[in-house]
Amino acid sequence: MFNARKSRVAGKKSIIFLFIAIFSFAFTNLATADDGGYCNSNYWYKTVKHGSTYQAGKDVYVKVEAQKHYDIQYMELYINGYKVRREMHAPYEWGRPNGGGDNYLRRLKPGTYRLKCIAKTRCGGQYKEEITIYVKQKGGGHNGNYCANNYKYLYGQHGSHCKAGKDLYVKVAADYNKKVEYMELYINGYKVRREMHAPYEWGRPNGGGDHYLRNMKRGTYQLKCKIKTKCGDIVWKKSTVQVY
Repeated sequence: MFNARKSRVAGKKSIIFLFIAIFSFAFTNLATADDGGYCNSNYWYKTVKHGSTYQAGKDVYVKVEAQKHYDIQYMELYINGYKVRREMHAPYEWGRPNGGGDNYLRRLKPGTYRLKCIAKTRCGGQYKEEITIYVKQKGGGHNGNYCANNYKYLYGQHGSHCKAGKDLYVKVAADYNKKVEYMELYINGYKVRREMHAPYEWGRPNGGGDHYLRNMKRGTYQLKCKIKTKCGDIVWKKSTVQVY
């Protein structure tokens, strides 16, 4: 009789421990879900691509697709830091053709625009996808890129010569100065100076500063001009000058 009672008590304890284990497992899974572990956060831009170029005055239609839209609580679109609108349901789209509202995407002016789409999942996770698009003047630009440009050395051209003891004058030209943010000149790896405005020149005759270009010694010199455009692109132009 004592063994039967002991067996019943042991059975009740087993049931209690089983219930606790099941409850703990369910609670752990729920907490994990709150951290976003079970929601699919994969989404992408459908109608625009990074680097796309548009004509000035046009509207930009943005559509974002999610792999599992029912895992998305909402999406928000921003353009150059300005919030366009929050979309609560699929399809997630802004600047609809022939639609109203979304004024930040209408009749865009020439320039560089950064799109940022923030998605919040139903599990609580928050994610962002950013791309850059360009808007160019009607009929302007090269290769469809608003900041596309041609650059060349007017002085300090590749293969040119300079006499020892003389100063080296370097000047770089751009087809469209307004699309240049700045230029930096390097000689044999040493930074000469950053030029913020045209004309982009270093070692000006009868000028001061730019000591790396003054009283040149005999040798071969590698010139590198770092050009940053207002679209955020970096372009390098190289040249080799001989001092004899």
